[in-house]
Amino acid sequence: MANYLLKYKGKYRILPTLDLSTNDFPRELNGALCDTDIYITCQYGNKIFNYGNGTLIAYIPSKGRGRNIIKILTEKNVAYTNLVETDEEIEFRFKAKDIDTIAELLKAKTSGAGISPFSTKNLPKRKDVEIPTEEIARYKEISGQVAKEDLLVISRITNSFLTDVIEKDMKRRDKSFEITKDIRKKCLARQVKEYIYLEGYWDRFLEYFYKNISKKE
Repeated sequence: MANYLLKYKGKYRILPTLDLSTNDFPRELNGALCDTDIYITCQYGNKIFNYGNGTLIAYIPSKGRGRNIIKILTEKNVAYTNLVETDEEIEFRFKAKDIDTIAELLKAKTSGAGISPFSTKNLPKRKDVEIPTEEIARYKEISGQVAKEDLLVISRITNSFLTDVIEKDMKRRDKSFEITKDIRKKCLARQVKEYIYLEGYWDRFLEYFYKNISKKE
């Protein structure tokens, strides 16, 4: 059964709780995406989780801010249960019918509300891998040969290089190697060219790129 929070996709920004060991989305044992660990992201680190049966959980990582929110809910006669307070945070449950009130108090984010929680846009992005300007110029010289209406060709050729060259090379050393998992573990799912450069395949990639684009002409 799909996570109840997915009902609010398009209204609030929903994010996954990433697996820090793989920098990937949470997954079942069979590798399928697991939508259990998703939440509505809010300002100040506040979050809204699904509890089940029409009940949600509000998490506030600030005791002071949390107490203020509880005070407002009490004044507005908005019901909450299972209040838990620690030295640094507050958590409580509430009925889904009151989400608009809670979301406003927790300052739920709406920017990017239409983005799927499992979009690669939600995966981490590295800032320490930079392709030299002259190498980017070489890449653009080749990619510039592709007409605007055929730009999908670039991603198809790039993906083919990842699987037909890099993955095959790596599997000779490690049969269990999977290119997608490796890219995500290295936080480069949104920076495929940087991954190719980091792994030392840049020159081979440009040769492959040029050769396959030439075939399209």
